Amino acid sequence: MGNSLILRKLYSAADLLLMPSTLEAFGQTAIEAGSCNIPTVGFMNTGVQESIIHKKTGYIAKFSDIKRPQKNAVKVLKEGVRIAENKNLYATLPATGDSVAGAGDAVDSSGNIIPKP
Repeated sequence: MGNSLILRKLYSAADLLLMPSTLEAFGQTAIEAGSCNIPTVGFMNTGVQESIIHKKTGYIAKFSDIKRPQKNAVKVLKEGVRIAENKNLYATLPATGDSVAGAGDAVDSSGNIIPKP
């Protein structure tokens, strides 16, 4: 995240990140959104697929199913669930590094945990 405070505020104001791109190489935007507890909806066979845990941190659709991202986005908006509210998520993620971000925490571009205020 370039200016992490500004980006964190912008991402945190969103309800979801919709990534209809089929040419996303790294999925960095989805990772940044996820670090602010924002679910991402995107396509398989892109970098987004590597940064989403399907049905936990967002939704991934087959490239050929162009209506699925729309349906998944509506589902996220209707449920109003953010990643931090998914109680099972943190139990299923492998712990890496010295510490793991908790519910509501964010992670900066250097991997440092920014505790929830």
